[in-house]
Amino acid sequence: MVLEHVMRSVTAALDERFPDIPIYGDEIIQGLQEPAFHVKAIVAELVRQMDGHAYYITSDIRYFDRSARSRREMADQIGSAVERITLPWGSVWAERIRSEDVDQVLHVIVDYVVRVVAVRDDPYMMRLKEATSIGE
Repeated sequence: MVLEHVMRSVTAALDERFPDIPIYGDEIIQGLQEPAFHVKAIVAELVRQMDGHAYYITSDIRYFDRSARSRREMADQIGSAVERITLPWGSVWAERIRSEDVDQVLHVIVDYVVRVVAVRDDPYMMRLKEATSIGE
């Protein structure tokens, strides 16, 4: 569920910043018209912590454009668009953003850490009942 929220938020941030550029999800369609984005989660890890869980999610935002100049210019713009995403329970800042241009495709790799705190119904410590007796 957390992974899905993060990926939807990344896509929404890109769509808000670049409304004229199509965004593809799980599959890249044959005959893709450039420019275009393809958004994919490449790593998702759940780590248990004392107060809940941490989800380490790495997304790969691919930008397709034949122009090397356009890809260079878009690297910073994409990074700033997804630097902070809004989830249903609050905002998350990217822990790390990096980019690389491989085979005429710009890859913007973004790492997010989403911490989910466990809410417990039971108290951590039970109250002790005092038993007193008066000496004989």
